[in-house]
Amino acid sequence: MEEPKYTGLNRFFQSDAIQAIIKHMTDGTLSEFIGDWKWIFSFTKKYRWIVIFYTVMGIVGSTLSLGSSYVGRILINIVVGQEREQLWVLICAMLGMTLFSLALSSVSSRIFTRISIYVNNDIQGEIFDRIMDARWAELSAIPAAICSTALTATWAPLPPTPSTGSPT
Repeated sequence: MEEPKYTGLNRFFQSDAIQAIIKHMTDGTLSEFIGDWKWIFSFTKKYRWIVIFYTVMGIVGSTLSLGSSYVGRILINIVVGQEREQLWVLICAMLGMTLFSLALSSVSSRIFTRISIYVNNDIQGEIFDRIMDARWAELSAIPAAICSTALTATWAPLPPTPSTGSPT
């Protein structure tokens, strides 16, 4: 007998997407994914002001793009010949946006570089502290090549362990 394609409440909706979510809920993949995200959010609490700053800078960049689109519309109207009196508005807007964009780009590049160095050093320091506090007797059973690869790999945050929900 063939297994039904849709199970549970999804028999009413008959959606493949809902069925995939149900499948992941039953095999534990979804709870593992949610656990990983909880750990990521708990880790970023320390850097919330940096995250807010990046968000604000993204909004400012998007606003600058919208302004550029508006200036492009004005330029099209001038080329078509409908609104020649707005030529000075276009020139001022283009000059202002160009200067603002250059200033924003240089300042944000410097700030983003400093933030990146700060966060990377902080994460590396935390990982180093965890290495120093590790249970080396238990780790001695792991081959040296694996330890060497793990220590020289990219300094990314460690995933949570299933038992504690915190990184190892």
